[in-house]
Amino acid sequence: EMKVATSFISIEQAKKNLQQEIAEDEGFDEIFAKAQKTWDDQLGIIEIEGATPDQMTSFYSGMYRLFMYPNMLSEQTGEGSEDGWQYRSPYGSHEVKDGVMYYNNGFWDTYRTTWAAYSLFTPSKDIEMLNGLVEHYNDQGWVPRWIAPGGTNSMVGTSSDVIFGDAAKKGLDFEVENAFWSSIKNAPAAGAEGGGLSVGGGGAGGHGLPGDQPESGLPLRHGGGQGQGLRLSGATGGAGAVPGHGV
Repeated sequence: EMKVATSFISIEQAKKNLQQEIAEDEGFDEIFAKAQKTWDDQLGIIEIEGATPDQMTSFYSGMYRLFMYPNMLSEQTGEGSEDGWQYRSPYGSHEVKDGVMYYNNGFWDTYRTTWAAYSLFTPSKDIEMLNGLVEHYNDQGWVPRWIAPGGTNSMVGTSSDVIFGDAAKKGLDFEVENAFWSSIKNAPAAGAEGGGLSVGGGGAGGHGLPGDQPESGLPLRHGGGQGQGLRLSGATGGAGAVPGHGV
């Protein structure tokens, strides 16, 4: 048997992560049992009656995939000001910063049902994850369209706006102020196609309406999808969700 640990921060932190997560005397069977219990507890928040075996398989397979992502980028270092949580920033010079950041999410795929399900099934965890998304804005001024772990110029729309707006309207107690400002910053963003990884609306020619052209004069890719996605983000995002900041 071989035990493996990883860290974005350092080799020493990887060793510390291993010590925190796996006891020295735990072998494969013990670790497997702990992982099994973790998933049983998570999927067990909903019990179904009267379903066929195939329906049960379909439902709980979907639940399993629902809770696979996003992932926490932060690690328990025992240092800093955020209860010992720090992360190596995927932006700029990649400094180690205090705080909790979440990654591995493409909002274009998840804003419709996934984040709404988090707020319904696991509201406390949802608040933690929402704040982990806002941390991208706190870190470098944008919540990208796809975080993996830094911004990837992929997918249409700035659908984190919809996620934040929905959560704010539901009254979830997350960092709604900066979530709002990240949505506002997305709304007027313009830039050249592919002009940067940590983009929100950037590369969409304003709000990316069909026929718009980026300032560079390059043709706009996915014009129809961008137009639809960005209009939806602008209409249903954080605007008006924060008292005193309605537009």
